[in-house]
Amino acid sequence: MKQIFKNIYYKYYQSFFNFSSTKERIIASAKYLSDKEINKKSILLWTTQKTASTFVQKALKSLAKNSQYKYYDYASSIWYLGNIIKLHNPYLIESDCSFLYRKYGEIYGPIRKPFYLKDQNKYINIFFLRDPRDVLVSSFYSRSASHEIPQNNIWKQKFLEVRKKSLIQGIDDYCLEYTDKWIIPYFKQYQYMKDNCPENYFFSYDFFKNSPKDFIRSLSLIMNIQLNENLLGKLTIKATSPFNKKNYRIFYKNKTSHYRSGKSRQFEKELKKETLVKLNTKLYKILEYWNFAI
Repeated sequence: MKQIFKNIYYKYYQSFFNFSSTKERIIASAKYLSDKEINKKSILLWTTQKTASTFVQKALKSLAKNSQYKYYDYASSIWYLGNIIKLHNPYLIESDCSFLYRKYGEIYGPIRKPFYLKDQNKYINIFFLRDPRDVLVSSFYSRSASHEIPQNNIWKQKFLEVRKKSLIQGIDDYCLEYTDKWIIPYFKQYQYMKDNCPENYFFSYDFFKNSPKDFIRSLSLIMNIQLNENLLGKLTIKATSPFNKKNYRIFYKNKTSHYRSGKSRQFEKELKKETLVKLNTKLYKILEYWNFAI
């Protein structure tokens, strides 16, 4: 008799759980169709690492809370799930699972790498990019010293191997290697995406640094989100808060140190002249397209 009651309870619980999940999906789908009716397009914010992505995450989350949009930052969620995800490259979830993206009523970002998304031209695409030479310099110090070690054991091993290699290479060789391996492919793909998406916007990192209030206002206008002065003030304070200026001392051949400041054109002081000449040659078309001063 006791076992019969257990079986009945289990079936009831399972049915209730399935009903609740189905109900949630239906409600979410109803909202999706409602957003579609009013043409409330979803938003994709594309960027790269080392481009104020932590602030952008906070800004998008705050803007979504003050609107009817839902907000998702898949890359950060994947990072903090750590060993729960048993994949050699857990970030394939973000790029290869198109069912995670809906064309209406949602905000996604910051997305730190370009990838093909089905019907991408039906989304609002925002590109927020920093001078690639500054991205390279900042990336070197991040990979070599400051970046948090991944919680996923598989990804952690790869990360530590790259860290060790970066320390041996030094900043100049690192920047030259990752210009070809990372920066050129990413920026070229972003250029292709921008050229082929009818509703797109571009904001430079310098615009954000020099006019944070205008940057935040511009985002809210694109998203058609009412931005009150209180929220604008809070976000502006976060955007202008000074960096925690840790001195990252890196050892390779000679001692050198780097202060994390978020300033622009640090590559002019950090890199050798001959390295900078090579970078400018490699990146000339990209710098010209995105209007970064050479």
